[in-house]
Amino acid sequence: MDNIYQSPYFRILVVIFIMMSTFFYSSHERRKIEVMQESSAQGSAVIKKLPKLDFTDWNSKTAFNTAAMAKSSKGLYVHFWATWCGPCEQEFPAFLEYAKMFEASYVHFILVAVKDEEVAVKKFLKKYKILPANVRIVLDQSGDFMDHFGTLKLPETFLFKSSGDLLIHYPGPQDWGLTGMYNRTLIQLGM
Repeated sequence: MDNIYQSPYFRILVVIFIMMSTFFYSSHERRKIEVMQESSAQGSAVIKKLPKLDFTDWNSKTAFNTAAMAKSSKGLYVHFWATWCGPCEQEFPAFLEYAKMFEASYVHFILVAVKDEEVAVKKFLKKYKILPANVRIVLDQSGDFMDHFGTLKLPETFLFKSSGDLLIHYPGPQDWGLTGMYNRTLIQLGM
């Protein structure tokens, strides 16, 4: 009797098995990607509560705590960005204008410069001269701040209630100049 492994039927079965395995594996991986994209599109976040973190405002060198900052406000935005991130740089001016609209409303903003150099941040912020009073800049060179939020991409923004509960998660760049963005925040914060 011939060796079964050299039989043309065995080779055909192996090829069919490999093709079927590849098909099922690729279907499984595609479904995982679709689920990730759906959750990202819906703005679902890894966290549901504001992490309690201590930080130093890069501009004023004053120490702050995220929880205390949220409690002393009607809402708190935490925005992750970087000078080396093209979409971040593009949306930054509109985001600062957006923050300025809430200056008198007790809505605070923490802008976290991720894995960035102090010199680059200083040069970048020089363009904007005076930051709104409700904005704090955090330099997160190690990415630790980002890790606490489960953030993987930039820009990414979170809006929290004064209780620290997550209201809205904005993955990716946004058009902060839209009136709808402002109105949505007012409604979400009950203002």
